[in-house]
Amino acid sequence: MIEDFREIFRIYAQYTGSGIVMILFFAGLIYTAVSIKKRSIQTVLVITSTVLLAVIFFPPGYELYDRFGGADSYWRLWWMMPIGLGLGYVGCDLIKDHRIAGFAVLMVVLLLGGEFVYTGEIEGLRSEAENAGQLPEDTIATVKLLRSVSDEKEIHAAFPGELLPYVRQYDADIIMPYGYETVRKDYPVKNEFFDVMSYEMTDFERLAELCSETGTRYLFIPEGYPAKHPFGHYGFRKVSVSSGYTLYEYRLLSE
Repeated sequence: MIEDFREIFRIYAQYTGSGIVMILFFAGLIYTAVSIKKRSIQTVLVITSTVLLAVIFFPPGYELYDRFGGADSYWRLWWMMPIGLGLGYVGCDLIKDHRIAGFAVLMVVLLLGGEFVYTGEIEGLRSEAENAGQLPEDTIATVKLLRSVSDEKEIHAAFPGELLPYVRQYDADIIMPYGYETVRKDYPVKNEFFDVMSYEMTDFERLAELCSETGTRYLFIPEGYPAKHPFGHYGFRKVSVSSGYTLYEYRLLSE
């Protein structure tokens, strides 16, 4: 129970970052509970937030979520909190009843706590997006390379774990033999293809068998990974290198 509480508060601390937004939100809830008499507002902001907080900080609930959903995504429960709605309503209410004082308070809050708003970067934890899709550049480079060597609409390819979360966000017509869930340590079903792709000593013999079984034609292997045996012995050819990854084609599928 104590360990669950610690983990819940650790997740909360990671979610809140600098903490300024949540402090303002909790202050706004207190203000709403004391000063706003409309039942609809009380229900949407105060009652809903109170119930959600009770659920989020309830250790048995955390254990159930961890068992069936995975604790690594528990922080997403905070998305259900009406934070933006609550802050917006309280800010408008303050300005409506106390225009000068309310506006002054909001300006002070923005000036003192606006680093996250202005730069999108706090202590190096956030950085500006480098492309319109807000995806890692190495992912885009590998997918573009794949598209340049294949004219098929659907391309069957395998990627290392660090690229998995982003490939299909950029190109949904790339079919992989395993999904992002295989990266999770608590995922109950293991995938041999992903495990073999994760070896730092590339086993092209087993990869050839797995490619044949799953219909996978292309592999991206981190550049510099040694191989147990020459890749050419098992039907692979080296296509190109991009962003630290070597692209191999399993030729036996097309023969």
